[in-house]
Amino acid sequence: SFSFSQLLYGKELQEKEWGTLIYRVHIGRELENARGDLIACNSDNVLERLAVLERTLDRLGDNARGHEAHTIMSISRSALSLIEKVNSEALRLIVQRFNNAVEDTTDRDHFSPSPKSWSRFLADTFDLSSYFPTKSLCLEGLANLLARFGSPGTKHYLYRTIESIKDPNDMKELARCLRLRGVDREDIASLLDGVPDQRDLDSDALRSTLGGAG
Repeated sequence: SFSFSQLLYGKELQEKEWGTLIYRVHIGRELENARGDLIACNSDNVLERLAVLERTLDRLGDNARGHEAHTIMSISRSALSLIEKVNSEALRLIVQRFNNAVEDTTDRDHFSPSPKSWSRFLADTFDLSSYFPTKSLCLEGLANLLARFGSPGTKHYLYRTIESIKDPNDMKELARCLRLRGVDREDIASLLDGVPDQRDLDSDALRSTLGGAG
């Protein structure tokens, strides 16, 4: 006894609503297909499939930044690693796109801010990348999420990243990113207090970060 619009959208639609909502259904399906194709990629087609995903993201427009961030965040680690291997600059650009989408996402978006999942994506990408510009963007994104949310999940993944840093240049870059976001010694102390079960961080690395961010 339900109409088509009630079954699909949960309500009767006004005439002007049909075009917009049907478009969203189709673009959502296209995004899922493009993301699935990228996950199943190989070195010969990874850049082509990434380009298809990005062209589909372009069609979302500025009012769906949360959806864009969610889609990029859902790219598998194996696909990201392959992108890095084939063209490290392509991975940098997708991380930049992700950071831009996160920056513009608000609580009013269809996909509400998800700082823990966002932080996990940036921490994982930092770990798999050997390209400093990409690693820098990951650190910028993590510092932004810490300053914006300060949630336990955000703290966990930033702490995990600090713990994994081996290159002094990466540590200096983290300090720069924290400083730009107004994160000081007290904020970092709070960060470390948020994960009391993990205390195997290199003390020299910790002192370097605290000194650079203060």
